[in-house]
This record gives sequence, structure tokens and C-alpha cells, in this order.
Amino acid sequence: MTEEIFPVAHPDRPQAACALLLDTSRSMRGEKIRGLEAGVKAYREYVANDPMAKDIVETCIVTFDNEARVVHDFSNVEQIPDLKLEAKGWTAMGAALDKAIEAIEERKRYYKEEGVDYYRPFLVLITDGGPTDMKGKAKFEGYVAKVQEGAKAKKFYPIFFGTKNADLEKLKRLVGESGAVAGIDEARFGDLFQWLSRSVSGLKDSQPGDQIQLVDPTKLTAENPNPFAFEV
Repeated sequence: MTEEIFPVAHPDRPQAACALLLDTSRSMRGEKIRGLEAGVKAYREYVANDPMAKDIVETCIVTFDNEARVVHDFSNVEQIPDLKLEAKGWTAMGAALDKAIEAIEERKRYYKEEGVDYYRPFLVLITDGGPTDMKGKAKFEGYVAKVQEGAKAKKFYPIFFGTKNADLEKLKRLVGESGAVAGIDEARFGDLFQWLSRSVSGLKDSQPGDQIQLVDPTKLTAENPNPFAFEV
């Protein structure tokens, strides 16, 4: 974990925490890694330009390759720096889930200590591969339980995106019925982050404890006239 703890910018309003888990393994090199950087920047700018959403959306960023690291802890979106990501190594997805879930739990404890209300956090993972640190059935099933039981206990809401080369079957097994999994055109990471920013920002119109209602990114709608994702 990073040691810096960012204060809640607007403790008078319920907070919407979003943990972004970004695959930075070697297969993400080139346009894909640059697309992630640009996508996070677009997400930051979209939320920051919404005068209500910028007061409530907090974001944490975890990258994973040979290891997982928290590159930015939970803060107001305006405090997210421009990212410079490097694609290398394998795909420590399990370690990233551990880091992100730990970060979410730590932030919720901080909210409670500060008397700040909050919505159910989002756990958003983006990958073009499969986990390389979940070898063996017992270890993999341990992560299945961790994700699904955490989601069912309303600790977070998991949303996993995989490119066409990702191990989509494992992503679906990890999430089960507790969240959502979709395929993503790797050339359209920017569209994914715009959808995510709209989804998280939309919580400002609800109350903590309300059921999360997301626009299906795979369906044609007025808000999503050219779907960037596909059903898996």
C-alpha cells in the first residue's frame, strides 16, 4: 500500500469509491498500455468536469504485472496524476485483487472513523490475459470465494473487462453472478473509461444502500449508440 492517506475532500457528502485494477503485463505493451493511460486521464477529466460527481467520486489505482502495486491511493479524482505505465512481466491478478480489496476495506474504515457515509465501492479490473498467480484449483477457488463472497456481502461490486485474448472463462468464474464481466475492444479503452465515469458519477442521484443500476456496456442505447464491449 502507498503510505499517503488523502483526506476526504467533501466529507459532508456520501463517497463513491472506485478501485481500478490495470493489467500492465508484457502483453499490454504498445498501443494498449498507452490506451490505458489515456483512458484514466479521460475518466479523471470527465468526473472532474461534473460539479456534483467530483465531490463524491474517489479513485484508487492498482497495476499488476510480476507483482501488484497501489500506484495511487483513494483520493478525489482531481488528485489523480497523469500515469506513465510500463508493460512488463506476467499477470499477478490475484495479488492485484488482494491489494484492491485491502485498499477498499481500509478506505471504508477511514470513512467510518471520519463519520462519512459511502456507496458500495466498485472493483473494476481490466486485462488482456489470465492470472499467472492462481496456480492450482485450491488457490483459484480461494479467489473465487474472495470475490463472490465479498460482493454478496456488499463490500464491493466487481466489474471485470477482458479483451478478446483474455481468459474470459476464468474472469466469469471469478465473478460468477455477483457482478459483471464483459469483453472489450482493446482499441476502445477510452470509451470504457467514459462509461465507467458516467456509471460512478451517476451514484450522485441515488442513496447509499440503493441497488446499483448500470447501463449494460454491451447493449445499444441512446447513451451508448456504438457499444464498446461484447457479451461473453
